[in-house]
Amino acid sequence: MQTQLFRQMRARYENFQRNRVAFDPGARAWYSITNKDEGPTDVYIYDAIGFFGVEAESFVKEFDAIENDRITLRINSPGGDVFDGMSIYNSIKRHPATVTTEIDGVAASMASIIALAGDVVNMSELGLFMVHEPFSMVMGNASDMRAEADLLDKVSDQGVAIYTNASKLTEADVRAAMSAETWYTSKEALSAGFVQSISDGIIAPSELFDLNVFQNAPEAHCVSEVDRDGSPTRRSIEHALIDVGLSQKKAKALLSEGYKKGTDSRDAVGELEGARHLINLYRGNKQ
Repeated sequence: MQTQLFRQMRARYENFQRNRVAFDPGARAWYSITNKDEGPTDVYIYDAIGFFGVEAESFVKEFDAIENDRITLRINSPGGDVFDGMSIYNSIKRHPATVTTEIDGVAASMASIIALAGDVVNMSELGLFMVHEPFSMVMGNASDMRAEADLLDKVSDQGVAIYTNASKLTEADVRAAMSAETWYTSKEALSAGFVQSISDGIIAPSELFDLNVFQNAPEAHCVSEVDRDGSPTRRSIEHALIDVGLSQKKAKALLSEGYKKGTDSRDAVGELEGARHLINLYRGNKQ
């Protein structure tokens, strides 16, 4: 069932992809697969799943083509589209290689299910692992909404089965954790059986993930888009630059070089114009 909202979101996404490629012809999917001469193939999922992030179709094609018998799957993702996510999960499960998952930062929502596709799952000492019930938006009549609720129940049951089989928790425990939207630290995830070991190291950068969409996300991982007076924050402008195709490194560099707050720094219009100027500056550099 494709609701009007779904069609609008898909059209917005396709338009975004066209504009992004026109803006940066070298743009590619926001994940990476690195084949080395020796050692395991490294696969990074460092973005949202689905819309505006890691798409299943391109990922699965590249993942299926890996010939190495060892793969390291590194994850730092807030989750995303459940159907893209399930396709990615299944592609990892069916691959003949031994897959070791390394949760470098956040493995939330759909990303936590993808993480469990690995034969062994390790987690950074400072990482986070989150489970919750799936949610959706639907626009339509009562029949549309009942059908969407039935679909959510089926999706939820799939998640319950995966979490239960991959952990020490009972089905009832998993359903309760999902209902409460539970965030596990590395020690809690180890105790629950979601991961097999905890690794040392610095947590992967996750400041670009706005986790405000979740109910119980740790405050340190929630992004404020505006200051108290309503003007856009530096971080929100960084988000905007990345949305139009810049890398995080380039966005930060441009902000440092070209974004200066003047005496009218509380003027939201002036700050947005500053962001537009940076985007135009980058376009000029690309020509």
